[in-house]
Amino acid sequence: MDTEGFLLDQVARLTGASKANLAFWAKSDLLRPSIADGQGKGSRRVYGFKDVVALRTIEGLRRAGVSVQALRKVASHLRELGADVPFSECWLATNGVDVYTARGDELMALLRQPGQRAFSWAVVDVSEVVKEVREGIRQLAAA
Repeated sequence: MDTEGFLLDQVARLTGASKANLAFWAKSDLLRPSIADGQGKGSRRVYGFKDVVALRTIEGLRRAGVSVQALRKVASHLRELGADVPFSECWLATNGVDVYTARGDELMALLRQPGQRAFSWAVVDVSEVVKEVREGIRQLAAA
């Protein structure tokens, strides 16, 4: 499945993100397609499976109130921690203000100083996102 490619319409259906948002996120380097990036008018972006998982995670974080500016910072920190495709390979949680990831047995803040307390959480379970994307792919294939 990692070598399959997904076009913009398919990615929008699988992630719940609008085509406009997907295009903006690619152009602004939040998450570029790993298989083929758009190269001018008429060319197509082709996303890989991990890209789709990451974009669905990004869309979930956006719906939880995390800004695109904050997501850029999170992506940068995740890359520093060794993520090949940020948002697709880790456990993330948010309170709408900060985004946290697990590192060992510690919860590490990615936007603010570590140790800040938060009371309202939205947890993005990437393993569930992977399952949901796979099911969406099955439904696309059956259509």
